Amino acid sequence: MVVASSEDDAVGPVASATVFLDTTLPDGKTVSSTAITSNAGVASFAIGSTGAYTSTVAEIWKPGSTCDASIGAESSVSVTVPWQFVTVTRL
Repeated sequence: MVVASSEDDAVGPVASATVFLDTTLPDGKTVSSTAITSNAGVASFAIGSTGAYTSTVAEIWKPGSTCDASIGAESSVSVTVPWQFVTVTRL
């Protein structure tokens, strides 16, 4: 799971902002996702199966606000998922 947070230096966490995330999958394809920040300013994104992923915040948008995702502490993160829990059911 990748978690992005949105904060304003003057007022703290920014709720109800849309976070646009671009993720490069293990096969090299890129997918785009969006999530809305919670009251704590946090947006969560699920990551798929095993492999190496790189996720970058492309934009943070909230009506009436100006955001610059590039000035954050970390606007891109690489994650390696070493394994995935699988449930096997016998028929």
